[in-house]
Amino acid sequence: RSCAGMLGSMAEAMVAAYEERKAAAHGAYARAKAGQDRYLLAALGLVGVVVRSLWVAITRGRGYWTVAVVVAILAGMGLWMLRHGRQVTRAWRLAALYEKGLKRLSGEERWSGITGEAFAVEGHLYERDLDVLGTHSLFDLLATTRTVVGQAGLARLLLEPADAGTVRERQAAVREL
Repeated sequence: RSCAGMLGSMAEAMVAAYEERKAAAHGAYARAKAGQDRYLLAALGLVGVVVRSLWVAITRGRGYWTVAVVVAILAGMGLWMLRHGRQVTRAWRLAALYEKGLKRLSGEERWSGITGEAFAVEGHLYERDLDVLGTHSLFDLLATTRTVVGQAGLARLLLEPADAGTVRERQAAVREL
């Protein structure tokens, strides 16, 4: 098979995998969001119960323990909502990650928008000549990291030369692909 044919089938497999993962992430987001919405309605209803119980306790001078129980339940639901909210956010971010990956694979969105200029080294031997860092640079093309630590690692890989053994290992890995 030709190299172009292998790359084409590999790209198709990547697109299919990303589409599948994006659909799974969207499903997880929809389920998490629906659960969060149900609990929010229950919490709002519980707030109504707390207000009524508090009113009864104040006007009749009794029933403070019922208010305490309902407030404790409400606090527990609030903690659950915070935890569940992180799951909703994580599912949404994951779906967005796969969406962005699909746009990059299709060529619709080539650049990441992360320039890496913060990692520039004054007087570096080849960084400026080879357009390693900056807008529309190699870094901008490759950067899919979400953290500064990941960006620093990518910049280090691009800016620090590897020893001969590491280069051979990388070449062997590329041949294997």
